[in-house]
Amino acid sequence: MMKGIIAVLGLAAILILPVFGCSKDEDSESIFSIKSGGNTAEENVQETETQPAVQPVTQYVKTWGVWFYQNEQDIGKPSKDVSEKQYMDFGSKVSTLEKKDINGKTYSKVMLPDRSEYWVEAKALVDKFIVITQKDVLCYKQPDTDYADTIMLQPGDLGLFSREMDGWINVDFLAYRPVEPGGEIKRVGNKWIKDGYTEDLSTAKEAYYLSLAYYYLYSKEKDVNKAIERLEKAASINVTGDTEITYVINDLLAGLTGENEEPTEREGDVEIILPVQDDGE
Repeated sequence: MMKGIIAVLGLAAILILPVFGCSKDEDSESIFSIKSGGNTAEENVQETETQPAVQPVTQYVKTWGVWFYQNEQDIGKPSKDVSEKQYMDFGSKVSTLEKKDINGKTYSKVMLPDRSEYWVEAKALVDKFIVITQKDVLCYKQPDTDYADTIMLQPGDLGLFSREMDGWINVDFLAYRPVEPGGEIKRVGNKWIKDGYTEDLSTAKEAYYLSLAYYYLYSKEKDVNKAIERLEKAASINVTGDTEITYVINDLLAGLTGENEEPTEREGDVEIILPVQDDGE
């Protein structure tokens, strides 16, 4: 009888031990040490926190031109004292990798298409340009049709993109326009618009020189010859074909070079004064 009981207990032990004995390590590894690429879940989280992935952002030079410094330690030095540098023109495209506050200013580390890296002050860059392509484009003070302004933008007016919201875009316009038809001329400044524009870079380059031509035609610094030079630059800067504002440039250039007398203001033409640095000065 005793031998029978011992035999039964031994058989039960054989059946029970695999259930409670051999799965401990497997359960521990599967629940608490999930492998991913050779690391545990905890290790992967730690790597993500200490080594965040950098997503480059495409931006463009928004000034006439600016020096890019290759070495961070050269930041703040006059350009004449820096040997490893590169001069970048208006509209030059870069990939912004990171930003850093240095001596009270924010600088961007950027990469050019050839993968060379430089430093430049962040305020010299913009996400994209906005150029008006239609006549009498209405501005708004808020992203709402009930906030219509009295300013009408015209083809070729250049602006700097600020942000987007619900189908509207917020733009810092550099152009000067009448606050109302026949009214005082002021800088358009920050406004909201919904349509009548393009983000095309080639168009923005033309618009930049067109704006400079207006400056020399209708500002206190009036100089018809300089205006013609800027228009000729605008007309030749794009070798891939006409843009939506090329006709504006060609019409104005023809009016200046086809007659000996100074041009008269056409309907919609207004004084344009841009706070930008011109070339050749």
